[in-house]
Amino acid sequence: MLNHPVIKKLILYDEECAFCRNAAAYWEQVAKDQVNVFTAKTGVDSEYDFLSGGTLDAVTLIEGSGEIFADTGAVIRLMKIQGSHVGSALWGLNEKVALFRLVAKCGYRMVARHRCLIPTR
Repeated sequence: MLNHPVIKKLILYDEECAFCRNAAAYWEQVAKDQVNVFTAKTGVDSEYDFLSGGTLDAVTLIEGSGEIFADTGAVIRLMKIQGSHVGSALWGLNEKVALFRLVAKCGYRMVARHRCLIPTR
């Protein structure tokens, strides 16, 4: 958790593949009033206390409160932030059902391992 609140939510991603770049561009477009999107390589504004040049194993979401979510938690939280009813339902499951978290995390890892093989536009 960060030591101080931030103005907007922050999405960090690694930009290593087209899948990640496209996903980041999507979230930047649909939630532009609520999030800032940065790559781990370029770093972010000083308000976030995140240094450039880092690497990430998964997409990371930092809430305005400084709370940090990674991988599946970040994706589902972003869906909820966007106002998706599915995202809200999935977030409830993610928070309350350990088996759901485990299965979702395994699915996320499988996609992440093969992300460069996923066709993009």
